[in-house]
Amino acid sequence: MRGLTLEPSSPDRWREVRGTLRRLLAEGADPAGLFADGAQGSLLEPAPAGQRFPTPRFPRGWQGPFRRVAHHRDPDSLRLLYRLLHRHQTEKGLPERALDPDVRELVARDAAVRRDAHKAKAFVRFREVAPDTFAAWHRPDHHVLPLVAGFFARRFGDRPFAIFTPDATLHVREGELTWAPGAPRSAVPDADGLDDLWRTYYRATFNPARTNLKAMRAEMPAKHWSTLPETRDLRALVAEAPARVAAMAARAERQPTVADVLPERRSLETLREAAPACRACPLHGPATQVVFGEGPADARVVLVGEQPGDQEDRRGRPFVGPAGSLLREVMASVGLPPGETYLTNSVKHFRFRGKRRIHDRPRAGEVQACRPWLHAELELVKPEVLVLLGATATRSLLGSRVKFRDVRGKVVATPFAPHTVVTVHPSAILRAEDGATLKESLSSALALARSLLSPSICRAATKW
Repeated sequence: MRGLTLEPSSPDRWREVRGTLRRLLAEGADPAGLFADGAQGSLLEPAPAGQRFPTPRFPRGWQGPFRRVAHHRDPDSLRLLYRLLHRHQTEKGLPERALDPDVRELVARDAAVRRDAHKAKAFVRFREVAPDTFAAWHRPDHHVLPLVAGFFARRFGDRPFAIFTPDATLHVREGELTWAPGAPRSAVPDADGLDDLWRTYYRATFNPARTNLKAMRAEMPAKHWSTLPETRDLRALVAEAPARVAAMAARAERQPTVADVLPERRSLETLREAAPACRACPLHGPATQVVFGEGPADARVVLVGEQPGDQEDRRGRPFVGPAGSLLREVMASVGLPPGETYLTNSVKHFRFRGKRRIHDRPRAGEVQACRPWLHAELELVKPEVLVLLGATATRSLLGSRVKFRDVRGKVVATPFAPHTVVTVHPSAILRAEDGATLKESLSSALALARSLLSPSICRAATKW
């Protein structure tokens, strides 16, 4: 009997397995006559018998799963791979048969190896064993070290390191990978200065409100705890969790709200003076200043946008950037008079990302936190026509269940004005490839808003 003896965690394991599978197919080995030798993962075969496949077909979709399952610790996985490949030569559509027992077993073993490889990437903890030289010991369920060697070499290849497992050892120096036999846990020191960093990081990121030991053990098996320095604090963190959750709840109850700064005697002026003190959402921190609404207190039309942009944040006035210029141009073209218009936004601070201050849509919590300011403005102005520009303004005043696309271009009923018109935000026009169509949509909506005003109130438009 002839066979292949695979060394544990051999870096050439898949190449050797693939070569053996092709050889067995070419010789016509019967899958039923194969058996695995568990000692070294050997695949032994009797004398060739049956149909030969000198040029075997290999399904493209099985390349990845076969390569991973070749690293499964159960030596019977090799027999499974050969049986599937042998069947594929004569059975059409085998890879697509999800309920086939062999295919299901392939998927299950592939998932087990992928999960174990992921655990290796997540749970390897290096310790400094010599100046600028690091080592780690890990106990995987399967022979996954060759599968993750490239990951660690790319990430830490600028300094020498070694990963020890019971099956094999990987050494990396100056980008060169070398392999050696496995080693016991004692091959790597128990602790060094990096342990304190791991423990500090884990304590800082531990969420006491999501303490689920069963789920934790599923994601972080107890077998790895001995090599994870952060787990030394786990028992104490779990014990402290109820008190920390209670403290978090108490802080949440004391979270500032708009009600803390809304003046009792309200006018647009007192609202504008009080708004800079608002801490109901975190946007007050990075923003330059609050950007409150602007316009006459007796305006018959109120236009509500999303949030101030970069120029608005710098100048402290709404709709003074590119989108604002476009909006004022369209308003003038339809004869919507500025003396009858109040401009404001759903959110009063600019949300942005990066050093270039790129616009970032406000989160639902930020829109909700700022809603009392918008309500207070509308209660004071009492517009005859309310125009909602874009999806954020629509959700802010009509509710999250209302879909912008369903009400765009329509007049809807709200408690804030006799007539409420929903249309696109001018910034959407600037971003769109077909801006002319959206601009026409905005123009039609503003013309509709103007037509809803009483003729005795709507005066001739003046120049902006």
